[in-house]
Amino acid sequence: MVMPKYCYRCDNCNSQYYVWHSVSVLLQACADCKSLKVVRVPSLIGEVRTIRADEVGTVVKRHIEETREEIERQKKEMSKELDK
Repeated sequence: MVMPKYCYRCDNCNSQYYVWHSVSVLLQACADCKSLKVVRVPSLIGEVRTIRADEVGTVVKRHIEETREEIERQKKEMSKELDK
């Protein structure tokens, strides 16, 4: 049986760690400080990242530019191969 990996954060000591266990199990105490103030981090990949709205546009624009540059490089390479 494959066990999913969950991310937990302790509200007492702010440590964050990953635990493999069954879906029906809830962690009761922090692995570091043994506090009972442990919460499962709600994330599909186990990490939470906050992105500002203005960052999203910048990331998308950068990705589009990088993709255009890559397409141009590939076009040049293909053109060279056809000229042979």
